[in-house]
Amino acid sequence: MDNLEQLALKRDAALRAYTSVIKANRRAGTLDLGALITASNASTSAHMAWSNAYDLLGDSYSDEIEYSDCCYGDT
Repeated sequence: MDNLEQLALKRDAALRAYTSVIKANRRAGTLDLGALITASNASTSAHMAWSNAYDLLGDSYSDEIEYSDCCYGDT
């Protein structure tokens, strides 16, 4: 499995590719919906892979602090 940095690089590359498709469509004055959907799906997939890895990493390092009722006076 890729590490978080590698996934971030893939996510960024997919986003740049998606942006390039949008720019190419603007320059051409046409809408290549197939290319746009493909690039969008790739960008979303790369972002989700990074996001899931980030969440897993965060979960593994999170400190769970439990507060008891004794610490807060009765109000």
